[in-house]
Amino acid sequence: MQKKVILGLVIVLVFGFNLLSKEVKLGEEITIKKATNISEILEKPMEFLNKTVRVEGYIVDGCMHHGTWIAIAGDKEFQKITVRDKEGKLKFPLDHKGKYGIVEGSVYSVHLTEEQALKWLKHLEETHQQETDMSKARGGMTLYQISPTGAIVKDAK
Repeated sequence: MQKKVILGLVIVLVFGFNLLSKEVKLGEEITIKKATNISEILEKPMEFLNKTVRVEGYIVDGCMHHGTWIAIAGDKEFQKITVRDKEGKLKFPLDHKGKYGIVEGSVYSVHLTEEQALKWLKHLEETHQQETDMSKARGGMTLYQISPTGAIVKDAK
């Protein structure tokens, strides 16, 4: 009888742990083995433009309505990169914030005029409660993002 109870507890623990530590795979399989530091991409974006990279990190922000984008924290403080599927094929889980993301995709740029940049920064302040430096909009700005071909969102690293 005691063996059956122990076996039952082991089964519950194993299956319960698997349910708690789920991961969600989106899109194509990730094939790049080594991640590129987000700081490298942001510091030298022209070297990575239109190239396929793998990035990893904790998800610090994202679309809470449709799952159309996420922001992954960089390896340096206050850095992050947005992952947005330009074609709208991948939808990230809505409970993504605080989870760990692994993404493979192509780096691309978005050029904003000064007017567009001001609207973008105001949007960040209003909807994401982020303090923004409006002077960054002067003369326009360029955002660097990743268009994912595949992604994994999981509870922990």
